[in-house]
Amino acid sequence: MTEDIAISIINYRTADMTIAALTSVRAALGDRPARVVVVDNASGDGSADTIADWITSTADPRLQLVRSDFNSGFSGGHNQGMAAAPDADFYLILNSDAALRPGFFAALLEAAAAHPEAGLLAPQLEWEDGTPQISCFRFASPRSELERSAMSGPVTRLFKRYVTSLDMPVNPTEIEWMSFACILLRGGMVRQIGPMDEGYFLYFEDAEYSLRARRAGWGCDMSRKPAPFTIGEDRARSRRCVPAKAGSRCISGDPGRVSCVRLMALWARFWPILPGSRGGLWDGRVSCSVGRCH
Repeated sequence: MTEDIAISIINYRTADMTIAALTSVRAALGDRPARVVVVDNASGDGSADTIADWITSTADPRLQLVRSDFNSGFSGGHNQGMAAAPDADFYLILNSDAALRPGFFAALLEAAAAHPEAGLLAPQLEWEDGTPQISCFRFASPRSELERSAMSGPVTRLFKRYVTSLDMPVNPTEIEWMSFACILLRGGMVRQIGPMDEGYFLYFEDAEYSLRARRAGWGCDMSRKPAPFTIGEDRARSRRCVPAKAGSRCISGDPGRVSCVRLMALWARFWPILPGSRGGLWDGRVSCSVGRCH
């Protein structure tokens, strides 16, 4: 049986980069049936026409361009991509700055078959030189933000179990959410819990969606087989930053000041689900492992 898979890629004024990603997707797919949906998020620079012309030149019926009427952000763009294939068995959310290697889909779908209870499955992300990217995380908490603000060895050692970024190789039992730079979502889960929250224009949409999946009883898994690599980013910055999507731009600047801003933003956003409403993003006692979140 061949799984019905839909790949969603957002373009926003990056026609050449998006076409490069699409080229790698087609190569990785081979003859595998799929629906590849490119959502142009109202670029307004002619890049949608460039991509449309390229799609026409490929004569590949698997490719489709959706022109959004407005820039709906990461969540809204991928929601449109998934809506274009409402009955898919799987959805691959993919950044436009990623490239897939041959064998990618076979490896990731093999992991999905091995763990049918996992609703979210991520590959090992790598930089162009093959170095693993940090793409698995714990949920933020007051203690994790204290560690990020202090940026000192003693504090980090004291709060090690609360540090948000998980170094590679990662212990699957510590994963609470994973980067949506490249992630496979099970179609049944998406139809159960709904689309991504478009209130998150950029950043934290992956953490929120992972939390919602956990609450619905879905697990998360990570394949360590062939992975995409991210193009043109500074690998040295990845360790201390917590990008919403690995390979995308990290929040930079003074660590203490940025962490305080992040803490206030998180507090305001997630106030309704903080402890007291039971099981919010701040609850460090909840863990997500291969198979089941608990």
